[in-house]
Amino acid sequence: MKKRAIKKTVKTQMQPMESEPMHTVENPVLPSEVMENFLNDKIKLDTLSNVFMVKSHFLWDSSDGIERYRINVWMEEDVEGLNFGRNYIGHSFFVKYNTEDREILNDYIGG
Repeated sequence: MKKRAIKKTVKTQMQPMESEPMHTVENPVLPSEVMENFLNDKIKLDTLSNVFMVKSHFLWDSSDGIERYRINVWMEEDVEGLNFGRNYIGHSFFVKYNTEDREILNDYIGG
């Protein structure tokens, strides 16, 4: 019968890592007034009664002063037989925001 060779592992003591401080970059924010005007124009936001929340998420920007955002309009509805409602994204838009003119450009995707 052959004996298997046993590999011996050498335990080393962990050395603390030397690291540079983390640099955090704060993402730009889509101005709420600009976003509200856009949503009132597209989906008549101020007339919807079941809006749970509206969130904009910065995606990326380019060197030409155009920032890209995702705008999600969360809706809430009551569900019969449950103690809590159902939340869902009722409208979602991918928009381009011109930082110089402070306006959302017409070529958006969503609905």
